[in-house]
Amino acid sequence: RVRGHNLVWPSWTYLPSDLKSLAGDPAGLKKRVDDHIAEEVAAMKGKIEVWDVVNEPYANHDIMDILGQDVMADWFRLARSIDPEVRLALNDYDIVAQGGLMANHQDYCYNVMDRMKNVLNAPIDSFGIQAHFGSNLTDIERVLQILDRFAALGLTLEITEFDVNIRDETLQAEYLRDFMTAAFSHPAVKNFVMWGFW
Repeated sequence: RVRGHNLVWPSWTYLPSDLKSLAGDPAGLKKRVDDHIAEEVAAMKGKIEVWDVVNEPYANHDIMDILGQDVMADWFRLARSIDPEVRLALNDYDIVAQGGLMANHQDYCYNVMDRMKNVLNAPIDSFGIQAHFGSNLTDIERVLQILDRFAALGLTLEITEFDVNIRDETLQAEYLRDFMTAAFSHPAVKNFVMWGFW
């Protein structure tokens, strides 16, 4: 099974360099992004289980600053129109990491997905929750509280990009065990993607 990562990472830093030249041409910028989505989804139709339609919009929003936040819903609709079978996700970080304390980041993602699903009727199926952990390991009870909150949106939850970047291998292994147990105990969590097989 293959996760398509990603269709739009909406920061000039992560986009082809020619897109920035369209900053003063909103219609041209929208067409360029839409054409890219259409090409990628069509090329991979039937080969991808889930697409991260938008990656990290909380911190990477140059395109939305020009086209508006609701353009993300358009991207989901476009992807669904080309491949009705693929699951469509928003993927973001610092949701369960950093001690589970990144409330502004969590609130932004919750509100964006709630608006897309319940106001704009965008076909968002899933929330990809990146899980990059460093020394500030999040208490497992807090992880479950966060998962409960996002599950209330009625989306599939997927743990993506999981790693524990600490030197204590015993603690690393114990946290991996506890986190995976918690994730797979939650009825909304359907996938788990490791980051860095080495």
